[in-house]
Amino acid sequence: MILYSKELIDKKKKQLKHTFMDSEGRYLAILYFGTDPVISVYVRNKLRFGQEIGLEVKLFGQEEYYTLEAAYTRIDDLNNDPRCIGIILQLPLPSYLKQHQQ
Repeated sequence: MILYSKELIDKKKKQLKHTFMDSEGRYLAILYFGTDPVISVYVRNKLRFGQEIGLEVKLFGQEEYYTLEAAYTRIDDLNNDPRCIGIILQLPLPSYLKQHQQ
């Protein structure tokens, strides 16, 4: 059996566009504390997908060195922001946070 996923993806994108068309001011947060160029491709694809479905996607974590406490504070702030509809923690974490990944 051959499965052509383009039709399924297009259908799902259409459904998601409809879901998020009234979500002005709301956003999805991506926490990405690393600098790995391979992982950056995945992050860029998530940002692009958000644009395609009409949902703002904001990237956090690149602007400064994050301590564990700062990362927890950022997550707590996003969790308490009524405009934030979801948080993605991009893995793998950088080496200085990796011990806390579990």
